[in-house]
Amino acid sequence: MIDTFYGIRQVICRCQDILEPAYVVFLFPLQWIIQLRRRTMGKLQDKVAIVTGAGRGIGRAIALFFAREGARVVCSARSPGEIEEVAKEADGIAVPCDVGEQSNIEALVQKTIDTFGRIDILVNNAGAVARLPTHELPV
Repeated sequence: MIDTFYGIRQVICRCQDILEPAYVVFLFPLQWIIQLRRRTMGKLQDKVAIVTGAGRGIGRAIALFFAREGARVVCSARSPGEIEEVAKEADGIAVPCDVGEQSNIEALVQKTIDTFGRIDILVNNAGAVARLPTHELPV
């Protein structure tokens, strides 16, 4: 993801070589960023992406980045107000969804298919917490 943060250009990459997945920020000269941007522009043109947890933080940034790259974005989170704002900015749609509820997930998928006809990308950025012992968690 390429972003400008307090006037500094940065690229955020997912780091796979450590025990816990993390995001690492690499600072690059502006010319490198411009060249990278030219190579990636439009890669998601006309793709349909569902982004859960899109109301704020990383999910919001992903939704807006995908929209800039040409994707049609379905913004999803438990807070309707936040995702409606992001969906408007991304020229997408907002579908409230609690990923801890299967019926909500099914409604999210159905609304996406009804609106766009398919799903190309799923970013599962939202989480659900169950405060149960592991052996009692539903599958």
